[in-house]
Formats: sequence, C-alpha cells, structure tokens
Amino acid sequence: MRAYQIFATKHVILRALHHLEGLIDGIAADRTVDCAEVLKFREWLNDYAHLKNRLPFQELFMYVEKAVADGILTEEEIEDIRWLCKKIDSELIPSANGDIQRLHGLLQGIIADHVLSVEELEKLEFWLNEHEVLKGCWPYDEICSLLVSLKKDKILGSEQHATLMKYFSDFSQSETKVFERKSISGICACDPQINIAGSEFCFTGESHKGISRAEIAKKVLVAGGIFQENLRKSADYLVVGSEANPYWFYACYGRKIEKAQNWRRAGHKVCIVHENDLWDALADAGYE
Repeated sequence: MRAYQIFATKHVILRALHHLEGLIDGIAADRTVDCAEVLKFREWLNDYAHLKNRLPFQELFMYVEKAVADGILTEEEIEDIRWLCKKIDSELIPSANGDIQRLHGLLQGIIADHVLSVEELEKLEFWLNEHEVLKGCWPYDEICSLLVSLKKDKILGSEQHATLMKYFSDFSQSETKVFERKSISGICACDPQINIAGSEFCFTGESHKGISRAEIAKKVLVAGGIFQENLRKSADYLVVGSEANPYWFYACYGRKIEKAQNWRRAGHKVCIVHENDLWDALADAGYE
C-alpha cells in the first residue's frame, strides 16, 4: 500500500508541475499578467494545497504562494518559477502524457484573461509545432485544425474568438460562465497521412461528389482498405463528407463524430479526416 501511495503522489506532483509550466507559458504569451491571470495561479495553489508539505514540491509551492501574495507577477518571478519547475521535473514519465498536461495548463493560461490575441495564438502554434510527437492524440489534431481554419480566414473576428475560447475552455476545464455554446469547426485532422491498404474506414455525412456510400466503399475496397458502415473502435479513419453542416454544434457534432471524439479522448487512435484528404490519398495510390 505504501509503495502505491508513493507512486500516486509522484504522479500527482508531476501533473501539478506540468500544469503550472503550461499555465506560465499561456499567461506569459502576451507578455502581460493581469489580476484575472494571477487568480489562476491562486486557483492552482488551491488545487494542489494538499501537496504543499511534500518534498520536493514544497519549495515550489511556497515560492508561487509568495510570488502572488502582492497580486503581481514580475518577469523575474515567472522565470524563477520556470527554473524551479525544470529543476523538480527530473522524474521519468511518458513524454506524451506530460506534454498533454502542459497543453492543458497552456490553454488555461491563454484564456485566463478571457481575451485571445494573435500573439498568443502564434505562441500556441509554435508550441504545437515543437510537440509534433502528439500528432494523433486528442486534442492536438483538433487544435491544429482550428488554427489552420483561422489562418484561412485571415482574421480573428468575434465568431472565431468565441469558437476558440469555447474549445480551449472545454479542454482545459476552465471555470467560466461568460461564454455561450457556439458552433465549432476544426473537426478534421490537418494534412493527415492516410494509409489505405489494410486500414479500416467509416464515412459520415454526404460527399460533395454526389456519390453514394456504396460507391465510396467500393473505392476504398479496391484500394485494399476495409469499409464499415458503422463506426467501430477498430476503425483507423472516420471520413467526414463536406456536404455535412460546415458548423457542427459543439454539443452534438453528429453521432459518429461525437463517438470518435470520445474514443480519441479515451486514447483510441481513430483519425477524423475530411473527404478531400481521402480522395487525395486514393489518387496518390493510383485509384482515382
């Protein structure tokens, strides 16, 4: 029992540490720290108060507590916290797990002041590009797709702002009541690598080509793939037809997409792709 408790405590400490690292990077992304953002550090202290007397966490906890006591976080204090995090983070854990925890904190930090700036999104994009090891993991692909959609629009308008805030807030489980549910794009993976031979496919929505589900299945089968009418956990790809509503409501993407999203959250590797990527993959393989 004692060995389990020690392991569990290490795991919780590392989670707290990675959360804090991401929180710092998110909040410092726009180079300003306001009262709402300092409040996020106090929430972090609250969340992990039960660890405050645990070594080596104790030193970090006391420093953060002292740093936010005056309601101000200086650049020097932020750098000191970063340094302490790196000093403590000497335990070995799977890198993807640690990076997802950092992404959680990063997004929470970015939305802490309820405002998204172009500079913050650029920093987020840079972080994602530096952590391509997460490709295929939820919600890495979804966030990349949202940012690509934003680049195509070439503007951060009120609708785009609300969409990103809603998605980031839901992933980071940030407590906020000021944002209503909005429609959301960015369902499909951006520039996915699709291997047809031996892979299992399922289709949802209607194809812009105007062809039937049976015709789509035939194309996949001829190329050596497997086609299933119903989405199964063994599926490699869920293909979304572009004639589906371009703005799926966040609360109900559509049954298959919602199911695929939930499975991705649980660690299954089903990849959600746009039908155009399937047609490109078929063409590349010589099956137009």
